[in-house]
Amino acid sequence: MVSSFWLVIVFWFAGYSLASESDEGRSGRPNIIIILADDLGYGDIGAYNQASQTFLQTPHIDKLAESGAQFNAGYVAAAVCSPSRAALMTGRYPQRYGYHFNDNSRQGLPLNEKTIAERLKEVGYRTGLVGKWQLGWSADQKPNQRGFDYFFGMRSGTIYIPPETDGVETWLPRGEGFAGNLSVFRAGTEIVIGQSLTNRSKSPLYRNDKEVLDSGYLTETLTSEAKRFIERNQDQPFFLYLAHYAPHAPLQATKKYLDSFADVKPLQRKIYLSMVKAVDDSVGTILTTVRDLGLAENTLTIFLSDNGCAKYLRGGCQNVPYSGGKRYHLEGGIRVPYVMHWPQTIPAARHDDMVSSLDILPTVMRASGIKEDLEDSLDGLDLMDYLAGTGNSMVREALFWRAGPNRAVRYDKWKLWKVNRTSKELASATPNGGLIKRLSSEGSPFGQETFLYDLSLDESERTNVADKFPSIVTKLERMLSEWDEQMQDPTVKSRRSTATFIEGSPVELIF
Repeated sequence: MVSSFWLVIVFWFAGYSLASESDEGRSGRPNIIIILADDLGYGDIGAYNQASQTFLQTPHIDKLAESGAQFNAGYVAAAVCSPSRAALMTGRYPQRYGYHFNDNSRQGLPLNEKTIAERLKEVGYRTGLVGKWQLGWSADQKPNQRGFDYFFGMRSGTIYIPPETDGVETWLPRGEGFAGNLSVFRAGTEIVIGQSLTNRSKSPLYRNDKEVLDSGYLTETLTSEAKRFIERNQDQPFFLYLAHYAPHAPLQATKKYLDSFADVKPLQRKIYLSMVKAVDDSVGTILTTVRDLGLAENTLTIFLSDNGCAKYLRGGCQNVPYSGGKRYHLEGGIRVPYVMHWPQTIPAARHDDMVSSLDILPTVMRASGIKEDLEDSLDGLDLMDYLAGTGNSMVREALFWRAGPNRAVRYDKWKLWKVNRTSKELASATPNGGLIKRLSSEGSPFGQETFLYDLSLDESERTNVADKFPSIVTKLERMLSEWDEQMQDPTVKSRRSTATFIEGSPVELIF
């Protein structure tokens, strides 16, 4: 007589999944929802910034974190939008296929890289992308050709709502490709739109391959589309990727949200918080829809940001307690709010170990009963066993980042960052993260600066201790070199960078 224990072991190894391989239709396969914010600050979510909760209004995201797995050391694979999204879609370091910069979106995600949507579609999921793609727009690169049955969104960013709409306020950062100077728009006043502020006629919304006219507030429009996608596909397993444009600049909000922050200053902070509240309301709408349809227990919901918030918003957002922001390989650029929620499957817990957006694809594969193809060489980890356990053990040794010549590694408590030096004149000429438009994706005549931080004592990365721990620098440089040998050099040159001062040293951030 075979014991029940050995039967369990046999079935476990035969299936390697939480969802049965033989199940069809609704039974056995969870719905998957990924909600991605754009340029959301670590410190702008109540669950991640208890000290400022009175100023933040994110009750739905906070509740998701409270009842799910909240990752306090959740990282993304890049400090800017496009390569970060490439990593999320593939579960692989984007540098493996030469995808280092936002400019890679001109070529698009390589066709031999398999997306999470393609994997889920193969096993019967109905797949939908609502929102921002930014991984290629040629005929064979659009979302409908990369695994998504349904797409509603646009090629690139745009205004959220016509700025002349009554009650709307808009703020544009200087020198960031939006306008030549700092511009504030209010209905009823003279409106001067900067040359680079893209309107909806130049960057229209699409439903699959058809243009769609819409004059509503973009965050709400996307939410309504996502809700309808869930309702249409409630009788079969579905994958919804809701990729918001908010709270990315240009900052725009409607009176509905602005009224909640009437006394907040400066103006960019007021509008930014209003945009975050709109994203939070979107999360609430999605969760309510799933619950009302009776799908909550069988739905894995993941919320995160593509990178940290941008310093060029000049106080509009915050990555506290971390320094840096979007474009930086400091913690503020790559550590983000990150939550996984699956009732009765993922226990509610706070996790301090390093996890990555790279882990989403393999975790979803496991949850959905998809056996990993060992030839794929995924860089992400399946977190399901980890999340079901105590959460006290380190799940990985190290994480790596690279943007052309600039590289970083986090190993245990240590963080090493090697970044191109530049001239003091250039760094002084581009305050607040100003944009430099030039080819700048190679080595610097000034060499590189080496920063080492002990995150256990200096989580804000304020004190470079490279001179005090040369053996640690050598070890981490060797780890970076070994990792880098597996990566591919950039397939395009970056045309944009930012010069700034880090601890008095002028450096150039290439993205």
